[in-house]
Amino acid sequence: MAGEALLYDLQHSPACAKVRICLQVKGVPYRRIAPSVRELLRDVPVPRLVLDGRPAIRADLIVRQLDVLWPTPALVPVEADLRAYSDLLEGWADAALGAAVRRLAWGPEPARARMARAMAREVTKGPLARMVAAVLARRAAALACTAAEARDALKDHVRVLEMMLGDRPFLLGRAPTRADFAAVAQLACVRRVAEDLSFESWPAVSAWLDRLDDMPAVGTALSA
Repeated sequence: MAGEALLYDLQHSPACAKVRICLQVKGVPYRRIAPSVRELLRDVPVPRLVLDGRPAIRADLIVRQLDVLWPTPALVPVEADLRAYSDLLEGWADAALGAAVRRLAWGPEPARARMARAMAREVTKGPLARMVAAVLARRAAALACTAAEARDALKDHVRVLEMMLGDRPFLLGRAPTRADFAAVAQLACVRRVAEDLSFESWPAVSAWLDRLDDMPAVGTALSA
């Protein structure tokens, strides 16, 4: 592919993190661009990937396009049944696990304020950042809950992930797929907003996280 890949994203968005991981795994060079204040407040979709002037939106569609344009290494199994299962698990990570993570990050009042400030500082600074943070926090008020409620909801989904992994190194076996990258992107947000939350009670999940942390592409994408 000629031209530079432009990724409009936010550091604190799990969907954006998933796309960054897949780009890193594919070895696709890209330049990150933060959305403008207007785009953020108007909910212009991120992540948004622009290739040769053509934009693609929605993380699930972007990562599928990456597999078409850069087939190697593949992000899903070749076998049709395993590919369908990978898509199912990826959808669970994006939707069900993602909803629990959003509640943890935006539900409890102190966490909501911190997340709003962090996201606002990605697109602006000074007094305007404080105004943007106030708007973001107000929009997230519908997710209001206690920290205990948010953590209990998340733990229910981590237990599901533990059962899905079983004794396999990754969700579909010996190699990670988009499903793994979608789930680890969500848990990366958890580790950032709830640093005291340990995964040691779920040994399969803990070992799986260690394996993914050891992948340079994952580490680069999550720390960028």
